[in-house]
Amino acid sequence: MGVAAYVQHKVDAFTNTKYGPVILQGLTWLLLILFSWISCWSVFGDGCLPGSNLFGILISCVCGKILGMLLGLVRIPPLIGMIAAGILFRNLPGKASLGDDINNDWSSTLRTGAFVILLLRAGLGLKINILRKNKVLVACLSVLPCVIEVIIVGSVSKGLLVGIALCH
Repeated sequence: MGVAAYVQHKVDAFTNTKYGPVILQGLTWLLLILFSWISCWSVFGDGCLPGSNLFGILISCVCGKILGMLLGLVRIPPLIGMIAAGILFRNLPGKASLGDDINNDWSSTLRTGAFVILLLRAGLGLKINILRKNKVLVACLSVLPCVIEVIIVGSVSKGLLVGIALCH
């Protein structure tokens, strides 16, 4: 038996165990994170060291992914774990808060992008044939909130503007 066949046999035996695939997946993610940080560091230099925007973003993404994977194991959507990690990082007390490392402009842009991706995924998950069967319901759900908002804002505005001369 050659060396390559021996190594392949050991890897196959390890992946057939109960926790082998989980350990290998964790090792893969660890190497991916390490090489991502090394790539960022080689391109941006000191801009990717701890205390910078990129390092804070990388750590928050990694921890969000880890928390999402852990919650996925107990059948909770991984997105909940990612959102929880973001909330924790922004609101942890003390100087160790990683959310403080990320610039507010960067944070706002990233949150907007994440929201857009979330809406796109939700929209792409809709079944068009089911929407066509429920035309009245879809029309009501799309038009009614806007109409109600217009009525409420118009009523409140009219009540607040009574007695105010808008023209001289």
